[in-house]
Amino acid sequence: MLGKILNHEIRLLRRDRTAWIVLTLLAVLMMYAAVNGRQEQLLRQDAAAETMAAYQTRIAEAQRVAEALEAEMREDSLSLDTYDWGPRDPYNVGSSLGHPVILPPLPLARFAIGQSDLYPSSYRVSAASSVALGQSDQLENPFKLLVGHFDLAFVTLFLYPLLILTLTFALTAEEKDSGTLRLVMTQPVSLSTLVWAKVLSRSGLLVGAALMLMVVAFVVTGAAFEGGWDRFGLWLIITLLYGSFWFGLALLISAFGRSAATNAIILAVCWLAFVVILPSLINVVAGTLYPVPSRMAFVTAMRAETTVAEQQSSESLAKFLHDHPEIAPVSDDEANFAMLRVVRDERIAEQLAPVMEQFVRQQERQHEFVRALGYLSPTLVTHGMLLDAAGTGQTRYKIFRDQVDAFQASWQEHFVPKYFASVAFQSADYDTMPRFEYREVKLAELLDRLVFPALFLTLITAILGGIGLRQHRKYPVAE
Repeated sequence: MLGKILNHEIRLLRRDRTAWIVLTLLAVLMMYAAVNGRQEQLLRQDAAAETMAAYQTRIAEAQRVAEALEAEMREDSLSLDTYDWGPRDPYNVGSSLGHPVILPPLPLARFAIGQSDLYPSSYRVSAASSVALGQSDQLENPFKLLVGHFDLAFVTLFLYPLLILTLTFALTAEEKDSGTLRLVMTQPVSLSTLVWAKVLSRSGLLVGAALMLMVVAFVVTGAAFEGGWDRFGLWLIITLLYGSFWFGLALLISAFGRSAATNAIILAVCWLAFVVILPSLINVVAGTLYPVPSRMAFVTAMRAETTVAEQQSSESLAKFLHDHPEIAPVSDDEANFAMLRVVRDERIAEQLAPVMEQFVRQQERQHEFVRALGYLSPTLVTHGMLLDAAGTGQTRYKIFRDQVDAFQASWQEHFVPKYFASVAFQSADYDTMPRFEYREVKLAELLDRLVFPALFLTLITAILGGIGLRQHRKYPVAE
């Protein structure tokens, strides 16, 4: 009997103008979002490629000049260890030229731009100062999110539920109001079977269309040819779970026998609460309880410490040399300048460490608070899962920053001893400089982060659907 009713509902949906409008709107929104996300990602990739190409050009030119200088020194019978400014100066190579490190985007990043404009995906590593000092303008409260770029994640989180509710707010209400539901119930079919068929037909139509459109977007935008099918499979599962939640909610609301207009208002309020109000309220409370130091406060503190360090640079260098007797002072002004800069930046980093620690500590507290209360809103839960699957979530950026800090340490270990030893940087040394290579998160680690929120969505959907079907046994077919 369920199969016959399901077949009948599908035929009705084929003739339903609203269903076709909803499908058309879904297709337009998703395709536009996919193209828009792809364009945004291409801009970021082009900027990253230009940055890396410019760095490689500078390094190649510096190495070429260093080789030419060494050739001249050999002709003049000069020692190649002679300290020299420019491409043979370790300070110039390690600090002035620096080394850009870039977080490689995943193929699915075009589906969810996410927090890319809040968390930097590139840094300039320098041997003279910490990464934090070089990126002070990047510090910002990380919870200016949820309403961001118009990408597939935005469509999925905000607009997709509205389209679902458009087809489900009147599962049986219109038939009840018109009196046809009593005629249907005279047939050998239960109301639960009828409602189940309506939910299956509509969910199959809309969720199935959404998943197919995402597959098309994955191929059309070129992401499919870059790999990442495992993460895309997770994306589809998350979308399926999120859509199922809204169908379960609509099933529950319709089970109390209210009019179609009343159901629509209740579902609209639920959408507003879960998608807009609760996420915003949780973020505001998190920012109030655990305020992050402002970017301006950090920049002001850095400028003040820089001024003090500049004024006391000679005293700082003398103290540093006194504490490190193994380092002999040199008379070369350029070598002394390098030492002064290293000691100065080390002092600044030490003085600003409490500010940075407070920023990181408050940021982590905010994330823990939002993660804990985020389960009040399925939208927040889904938002986090989609960003994790796409590789644009906070977790991947934190892993990237940790790897950048480790690379910063190795970069300094490579260059700073050369500063203090006043050793010239040979042209052959360019080939031995550290290279940054991002180590991607393993799929197993990603699954560990997604399994609990996915089970939560599944459980909530099962509870809503179960209560809804049970409540339909008491459904007032006629007033």
